[in-house]
Amino acid sequence: MEKKVTKQDIAELTSKYIEVVERYYGESNHQETTPYVCIADCDFDDIKGEYCHLFNEIIVYWENICSLEELIRVIVHEYQHYLQSPSWMTRYYKMGHSYNSHPYEVAAYAEEENWKKIWEIAA
Repeated sequence: MEKKVTKQDIAELTSKYIEVVERYYGESNHQETTPYVCIADCDFDDIKGEYCHLFNEIIVYWENICSLEELIRVIVHEYQHYLQSPSWMTRYYKMGHSYNSHPYEVAAYAEEENWKKIWEIAA
């Protein structure tokens, strides 16, 4: 019988991989500290994580994470938003970009491809 992944399991893995991501990518020029990480429930199935620049917080929606690869991708993706300028995040939307065409989202999705490198460093 397959063991169900718990919120505690996701929290422990997130803690392990956020440390590697912080060392790998460094600190943001837009925040005073590295981001706080929150493991939370979510009412939507399609949201895996998000970054809130106001609270400098990465939120991982643990019930929507289906694999270790997906968890690492979420951490890498949201960490990119921590590194990016909050004012330009808003400005790009005001310039008419959608979520899929927003340069910061495009960059964050591209950076997710480094998930395996993060996994190897942590191993």
